[in-house]
Amino acid sequence: MGLATALTVGGTALNVFGSLSAGSQQAGDYRAQAAQAELAGREALKLTSYKVRLLHEAGAQMTGEIEAEAGKAGLVMSGTPLSHLVDTARQVELSAAIERRAGLVEKQRYDLQAQSLKRAASSAKTSGFFGAAGGLIGGLGKLLG
Repeated sequence: MGLATALTVGGTALNVFGSLSAGSQQAGDYRAQAAQAELAGREALKLTSYKVRLLHEAGAQMTGEIEAEAGKAGLVMSGTPLSHLVDTARQVELSAAIERRAGLVEKQRYDLQAQSLKRAASSAKTSGFFGAAGGLIGGLGKLLG
């Protein structure tokens, strides 16, 4: 085997290895980013649940106070001051519902990002494989040509 042939074989082998390695590295990076997005989505959902729970607790406390005041004064649940408090309690519940929906939307955003990164990881790995195969075929062509 001549020096030129040995150099061609060596260069082809390095080219193949480099393509495979680059594709695998890029795929690993994408998978790591996808895992981070999934974690961020799970944490966003936990935070949302916590916020909603606090809002529900505040609403329950407010409702209890309204009922206690109304009962203590012998009032029915109507009239300007009580209506205002009831409306405030409703706003607390509405805030909880809005917070819950916002958390779900954020979780969906992170899930979509993770899915996109997983597809990119798969593409990077495939691209590295085909780059390596192309380098190998090109190297063989030079050897045979």
